[in-house]
Amino acid sequence: MIFLKFLYIYIFYCLLVFSFYLYSHKLDANPPSRIIELENDVKILREKLDKINHKAEYGYFFKHDQEMLQRHARNNTIWIISTNKEMLPIAYNLLCSIAHFDPSLIDYIVFHAVDVEAKIALERHRWHDEWRFDAKNGTIPTFGKKWGYGVLYNPLFSGSSVRPSWSDPAYEKMMRQKPSFFLTILRTMGLNLLFSDADILYYYDPLKFVMSDYLTGSADLSLSTDARNMFDSIGSDWERYTSKTTKIPSFCGGLFFARSNNRTILFFEKLELFLEEAYDMNVQTGFEQVLEEKTKLQLVGRLPRGLTTKPGINSDKLYSNRDIIPAINRTSENEDILTVHILDQWQFINGIVYERHQAKWEEDRTKLTGDEVQVMKHANFPKENGQNLKLEKMKKYGWLLLDDDNETCLPLRPTITQSSEETL
Repeated sequence: MIFLKFLYIYIFYCLLVFSFYLYSHKLDANPPSRIIELENDVKILREKLDKINHKAEYGYFFKHDQEMLQRHARNNTIWIISTNKEMLPIAYNLLCSIAHFDPSLIDYIVFHAVDVEAKIALERHRWHDEWRFDAKNGTIPTFGKKWGYGVLYNPLFSGSSVRPSWSDPAYEKMMRQKPSFFLTILRTMGLNLLFSDADILYYYDPLKFVMSDYLTGSADLSLSTDARNMFDSIGSDWERYTSKTTKIPSFCGGLFFARSNNRTILFFEKLELFLEEAYDMNVQTGFEQVLEEKTKLQLVGRLPRGLTTKPGINSDKLYSNRDIIPAINRTSENEDILTVHILDQWQFINGIVYERHQAKWEEDRTKLTGDEVQVMKHANFPKENGQNLKLEKMKKYGWLLLDDDNETCLPLRPTITQSSEETL
């Protein structure tokens, strides 16, 4: 019996030595690259394990983060704005636009700091004793009256922008993690989500609009559009919505509202899985594909000018220009249908359409009446010759409300209207 035990130990020892010999011999063939490859594999596995453990325990947010989000919630809704260090001036510009009509709203904003540099700057910025507002009526002290905006930073899912840019690695990393980020708010915390890019100017409280059951049909999702033309303009027939089976116009991830319910949670779970499998796809394209190909949906709420529904595709019957599509009367048969509201281009204008149709937009905007208020402008101007001219164009059109010191909000300036020759 003792002999067999020693024999087993001896055989195991020989196998171990032989395995080590084979492994060493394999490394000798190309030792540096093999070692690097193994180290990278281990690093990737550790990162995945860390994320799995963290997600299981916190849903991507630590407990103190969740408490902070609850503090800044309004009407069971959290308003999230993502920014990195490079985009901070534009994020501060957004605050200036809100300060012009209701500074107290800033208490209900949470900035998602994508890199540690943005986190540090935002926290310093929040605690300034006084925000100087250069207007005729003098100085308006402080943006908020309670605690200022919130700052959310999670080192596990953010990074450090050594050389920050409009699309630095940390920002791209955040973009791909958006579905999991959104699910934490909708599923784990049970909060509604109003998500906004930093390059937006607000003229009206967006939450008042997207939570209007009458205007939006109690939609599960309210989406802004990335369409390149006005829906009612001549020459817009090339837009994706003209396809007979297309359910929604081009979606813009720069501003949307999602109610916390089983339908939106299921949608973002599908999106999370879809992007894990289609790793090279950007979030906005993935969002559209999951809506179009993997989701039963129906349009509700006031239909934007120039838009017509497609019975059997995105509505129960034909609706057109400015009709208000009623909310779905929920039954067991339609409980899984995701309702979507498309935000109007006159009230929620994007920079691409603004440049192409500025004269028409400015003229039609004066005709807005009653609840047709202008809510925001989105400075998502296209690049020109590979250059991002966002700040230059914002200044040109009077959209830049922040002085060079990043502390002084300038008064609203009149909008610059292009000549007819410049307008496409």
